[in-house]
Amino acid sequence: MKGIQGLIIAIVLGTLGSLVNMYYLTKGRDMSTQRFIGVVDGAEIEVGEKFKQDDLEAVEIPTEHARSLRKYAIPYSEINSILGFNSRRQIDGQQGELLLRTDVRTPTEMLDLESNQAAISVLVNPTTTSLDQIIPQVTPISFYLPIDRTSGRSDGAWEWFGPFDVLAVGNRLGRADAGGRRGSSRSRNMLTLQVQFTAGKINPKIAELKKYVHRTNNEPLDVMIHTPR
Repeated sequence: MKGIQGLIIAIVLGTLGSLVNMYYLTKGRDMSTQRFIGVVDGAEIEVGEKFKQDDLEAVEIPTEHARSLRKYAIPYSEINSILGFNSRRQIDGQQGELLLRTDVRTPTEMLDLESNQAAISVLVNPTTTSLDQIIPQVTPISFYLPIDRTSGRSDGAWEWFGPFDVLAVGNRLGRADAGGRRGSSRSRNMLTLQVQFTAGKINPKIAELKKYVHRTNNEPLDVMIHTPR
C-alpha cells in the first residue's frame, strides 16, 4: 500500500516539476501576437478574381515568429488596401492559407467595364477631399450639391447626392500606395464614375449629376467618402 502511495506522490511531484519548468521556460518569452490576412475556411478564390471581405479573416501569429513573416504575408491592418485587387493564383481556403504579397495583382490600367456599363469623369475639389483615401471599385462617394439643381445656382439648401461607384482617381485604378498611378497634376482631381445602363437607359442619378456639372461649367465638387464595400 505504501508503495502505491509513494508512486502516486512521485507522479504528482514529477508533474508539478514539469509545470514549474515550463513556467520558467516561457516566463521570458514574448507571448504577444500579430494579425495577418488569411483566407476563410472553405473560400475559393480563382485566378483574376477580386478579393472580397467575406473571403478573408484575421489570423493570429506569435510575434516572435511574425517578424520575418511580415516580409511575405500581409498584416490584417492593410486589408482595405487589397480589397478590389485581383488574385494572381487560385487559392483554396480549405488549406488554411495566409494571403501573400505575391498573391495580389495590381489593377490593370484599363477600365473593367461590362457591356451594359460606361464611365464619365467629373472634377472634384482636392482641397476639401483626401483623394488618396478613395480606392477605385472599393470606396463609394457622394457629392455635396444644391437641392435645386435646375438653375445651376447655389443659393438654396444643399444635400449629399449619391452614392456613386468610382472607377479611377485621375489615372489611378488602385490604392495610391499599392502601385496605382497617381496621374498628372491636371487629372489627379478628376474622378471617373461608373455608368450603368438598364434597358438602354442611363442611371438617372448619373444623368442628373452630369446635367448639374454642365450647368455649372464643370465647377469642382466637394466629396463625401463612404465606408468601403
